[in-house]
Amino acid sequence: MGHAPDGRQRLVDDEHLGSAYTSTDSASGATARDGLPLVLRGGGAVASWSHRFEGDRMLVKLAPFDRGVLPLSLYERAFDEVGQPLGATAVEVLALTASN
Repeated sequence: MGHAPDGRQRLVDDEHLGSAYTSTDSASGATARDGLPLVLRGGGAVASWSHRFEGDRMLVKLAPFDRGVLPLSLYERAFDEVGQPLGATAVEVLALTASN
């Protein structure tokens, strides 16, 4: 992801690289490791996400890069489709803000 001549900026703005890739203490910059799961909109990353299961219920945490760019209902439907093959009977999506 992002190793083309024009780099990672094709997918994610420089200011959000730390939210899109893991980092290590020994490497400089936020792009030292693996890419995190991202939500793409219009070909660009707008959020990262993680999930966990409680029984057969999948809990998804969305971390938007900017306020106001995620129509949550649209992504709830998309994560329902992700949860089905994983055996989730219900999916709950929580959008994180800077305060949580």
